[in-house]
Amino acid sequence: QYARGFRSPSAYQVNSYYNPAGSYGLFYQQVGNPSLRPETSNTFELGTRGKFGVGAGHVSYSLAGFAGRYNDFIDTKVVGGNVRSPNDPYTVQYVNFSKASIRGLEAKADWLVDDSLEVKGGLAWIRGTETKDGVTTGLDTVPPLAVVLGLRYTGGERWFAGVDLTYNSRKSKSDMSDPSFYSTPSFTIVDLHAGYRFSRHVSLTAGINNLFDRKYWVWNDVRGLKDSDGAATIAALTAPGRNFNVGMKIDF
Repeated sequence: QYARGFRSPSAYQVNSYYNPAGSYGLFYQQVGNPSLRPETSNTFELGTRGKFGVGAGHVSYSLAGFAGRYNDFIDTKVVGGNVRSPNDPYTVQYVNFSKASIRGLEAKADWLVDDSLEVKGGLAWIRGTETKDGVTTGLDTVPPLAVVLGLRYTGGERWFAGVDLTYNSRKSKSDMSDPSFYSTPSFTIVDLHAGYRFSRHVSLTAGINNLFDRKYWVWNDVRGLKDSDGAATIAALTAPGRNFNVGMKIDF
């Protein structure tokens, strides 16, 4: 597949402004950019998908590789400031990069072992670079490698239980636009979930997320944060620890 793309700046990217004025002791703002130019791109994708039998069940799979080149690429950038300074707050703005490129692989597979047991897996690997003022660096909006594995058991039409394992690799400083940014470490978390259908119209679901209470950071939550911002500021942006959820659904 080949695609030629064109994307105009949105009203939000051009005109938005947000400044919470020191909420939670942090000083930061997001400002619009009325000088943004439209983005154009050429992207290519090559993939395959299929299905084959394994014992009493079957496996469905897909694999795709892609690459894209962009001119006047629109992306967010930290343009200055410090989260501890009320007079010079940490400032984020949408800007144009003269050139950018993104390439990656995506794969997934679903193994239906039998009528009760299902195993799923997925992988996403992406790399990107951007060029501004003649300097080429890593693309900050690209997340690190992610792998997901899942197991689900269904007991007839009444109940199910499952476990999901999620892995994210470390965000390398070589993949950032600024090596002074905080590098999120790799992490693996385990989630449990289950559900029970009481009747045709009433069902209950429950889950435990981050079962082993791992301390970790999601890259896009801390993107642009610097090592120099301090351990307390960085620690305040960890993802949730062990947490629980229960929900009931009633439909007619």
